[in-house]
Amino acid sequence: MGIEITTIPARSLAQPFLALIRSPLTSGPITSLALTSLHSLILSILPLYLTPSPNTVQPSTPLQMALARITSALSQCRFPSSSPQQDELVLLRLLRVIEALVIPLADPSSSTLGSMLEHMGDESVCELLEVGLGMLARARLGEGLRNTAQSCVQAIVRAAFTRLRGLTPEHVERLLEAGRTVEREEVKENGSTEKENGGKIISLEDKLEGTCLAYVRS
Repeated sequence: MGIEITTIPARSLAQPFLALIRSPLTSGPITSLALTSLHSLILSILPLYLTPSPNTVQPSTPLQMALARITSALSQCRFPSSSPQQDELVLLRLLRVIEALVIPLADPSSSTLGSMLEHMGDESVCELLEVGLGMLARARLGEGLRNTAQSCVQAIVRAAFTRLRGLTPEHVERLLEAGRTVEREEVKENGSTEKENGGKIISLEDKLEGTCLAYVRS
């Protein structure tokens, strides 16, 4: 009798690929293969973990925790530049993974459709937007790649606003209050970090430089 795959934490299944995607020592071709494998995992395996999306801010289900790690790894994807064509191929694979996270998927336990985006917190959605907008900001990238990045950003925005249809005023109020609580905690943590960094504040532009694009130079 085989082992039910859902008994294994979803984040454990994705972790080997995420480690390769994050590492700046991983070559472009290997990063591309890791992204392709992650794409297949998202489409074929993660839907098995789909459950009714909880109205919480912090990740709480196995799928939510896995998606938080996946989006974090995608926003930190780094690889040494080899050639413009190879670099753009890797970035295209990265965008395909983001598309897989946004498109509606069939829930194996029912005939309804779901989306991985419905199980993401605000931070995860912002990380995906960061990657797409970061590519749009690089005029030297090919037009085809930038058009794909634009489509990804538009799909993320549409999916995010579509989630509002299923929220009642009570859900919205609970989410806002939970968000304010998390924000207050982050302000305290950032205050301590700011003192440690000598008062330096990291801007969005600085964050974008920390993505995979920082390693793709002409």
